Amino acid sequence: ISGNITDVDQAMKLGYNWKHGPFEMLDKMGVDYFIERVKKDGDKVPAFLEKAAGKKFYKVIDKKLNFLNKDGEYEQVKRPEGVLLLSDIKLDKSR
Repeated sequence: ISGNITDVDQAMKLGYNWKHGPFEMLDKMGVDYFIERVKKDGDKVPAFLEKAAGKKFYKVIDKKLNFLNKDGEYEQVKRPEGVLLLSDIKLDKSR
């Protein structure tokens, strides 16, 4: 239903007032931990999660926030024109 994980995270934060989106939460708990938990519970691990094994969904590259795309590669987060987030400004200091 979405083109990328950033759209999902933003929808949950803006639409449901979540502090963090689901992919941001997975980064906080650990993607590998979550994958192992899914396996332990006897559930099938979605292909996208398997591509994320050993990685994070979000990563700072050259002081720019990047996200893991559907091909398992990192792509820079693009904000709509005129949108500036304080979290983007603080990237080089916080990560």
